[in-house]
Amino acid sequence: MQKGINQKVVMKVGILGGGLSGLSLANLLRHDFKILEKERECGGLCRTMQDQGFAFDYGGCHILFSKAVEAFKFMKVRRAGKDD
Repeated sequence: MQKGINQKVVMKVGILGGGLSGLSLANLLRHDFKILEKERECGGLCRTMQDQGFAFDYGGCHILFSKAVEAFKFMKVRRAGKDD
């Protein structure tokens, strides 16, 4: 994408999927974006379903036991809504 003198580049990004990767990308982008998700809510495999007073996780538990320290720290900070 090129820009001339005194021109501003406007970029809009489409993100396919509102799972952990799509939400992380949206959180880090410095451009306008739109998340395209086929389900009613975002979260991908990191969602929880409520049924008859019980909570069931779709999956994603492997993230809690991740050995990727920086990835886990990134997720934990974003979940808390603050940078530590």
